[in-house]
Amino acid sequence: SATHIRGALFELFPRLASVETSRRHTAVSVASALKAAGFAHIMEEKLWETRRRYAAFGELAEDLAQRRGRSILHELSDGEIGMLIDRIRTMLPEGEPIVEQDRWTVWIARK
Repeated sequence: SATHIRGALFELFPRLASVETSRRHTAVSVASALKAAGFAHIMEEKLWETRRRYAAFGELAEDLAQRRGRSILHELSDGEIGMLIDRIRTMLPEGEPIVEQDRWTVWIARK
């Protein structure tokens, strides 16, 4: 979507999904680890965080080209980065500010 541009990354480069998945723990493994550590009343909350606001697409394109704040972009060649920038450009309304968001999962538990 226009706010969650990370989806374009996996659309263009599906091989990166396994890289991303390997860096994340599953909900089941987190809950199991919390239970094993003596926690109970485990809740999982999803939230969206505003990562950054861009006044124009050029600012976002520069961030992507420099691979700022997104370590997974180091898996891509410069040509692939260019492809990603071009794809994201087609997703966003022209001339409007961009609000990029990241999705997080937070677990809450009591001991």
